[in-house]
This record gives sequence, C-alpha cells and structure tokens, in this order.
Amino acid sequence: MALTATVAGCASVQLDTGGGPTGARPTSSAVTPTSAEPTPAPVRTTTTFARCGARSWAFGFTPVQPASGNRFLSVQLRNCSDRSRSVPDTPAIVVRDAAGKTVAVQWDWRDPKIARDVDPGHDIYLRLHWLSSGRCDRGATSLEMAIGDSTARLTDCLQLGGLSGVTGEPAAADATWAGAP
Repeated sequence: MALTATVAGCASVQLDTGGGPTGARPTSSAVTPTSAEPTPAPVRTTTTFARCGARSWAFGFTPVQPASGNRFLSVQLRNCSDRSRSVPDTPAIVVRDAAGKTVAVQWDWRDPKIARDVDPGHDIYLRLHWLSSGRCDRGATSLEMAIGDSTARLTDCLQLGGLSGVTGEPAAADATWAGAP
C-alpha cells in the first residue's frame, strides 16, 4: 500500500507502507499543467515525520532549506523492526526531473558522524547538501530513496541538477549520516 500526503496543497511525500510485494517501488502520478511557461515545483514548508508501517524502515523529510545558494535536506529513518539494524554506507538515491527523467548526481559520501546501528523505534538522519540550480523548474523535482525493503519518494522544489545538459557533468552533492537533522 502506498500512502501519499499533500502538505497544505503543495508538495507530496509518498511512503511505501507495505501491503505490496516486497521490493515494490512506490508509484505516483502528478498532473502538470501544460503551458508555454515553466511550472515551478511545489515547495514544502513542513516536516513529514517517519511513521512505522509493515516495512523495516520508515522515512521522514524536512523541508529543503536554502542558504546562500546551498540546499540542505535531512531524511529521517526510523527502525521499525524488533531488532537493531544498520543503515548502509550509501543508500540507493535516485533524483528525477518533472518529466520523470533521471538527473545525474555524483554523491560524495562523507564519513558518518555517528555509528550507523539503529535500535528498534529509534532514528538516524541522512543529511544531504547540494548547490542550487537556481530555479524550481530546472533539475530534480523528486528524490527516491531505498533501504532494504523500504522506499520513499519526496516531491519538492529541489533545485538539484539541471545544468548537466549545459556542462555535461553530473550535479555534485554530498551526504552524511548524523544523529539529528
């Protein structure tokens, strides 16, 4: 079963809460108005907190935080199992543009600030950082993350990538595990 939440009529977060076949990827469809002008991606202003379902991990997302051309996003992962679990060094992350095409991102995985073992019912955070592409209609508008049997998709104004068509290089971003957002 996939759950899609819309925050104040803006962006959406889709979480795989189980119910489907193991390893099934969440799916969604968004209606994009057609016009000559680019349509900006929605901007989330509230945090979506992790809530356990039938899978081993639950995901939550802070809003994308802007700061002088930088963008920051914290992903909350809650261990929903009955035993201690470790998160992988590099979880599967895919970013897509509004047309659903994969946006090339070169992730720089930084040394973790904490141990990556998470007790049942406890959280760990993945901090993501990148430089802004400058506009919501350029680059990624969704981020998909998978760890084991658990997946989530965030749709938001990410401003990640969008210049690789000009430069020929993937967008650069970094990530590290931490104990708090």
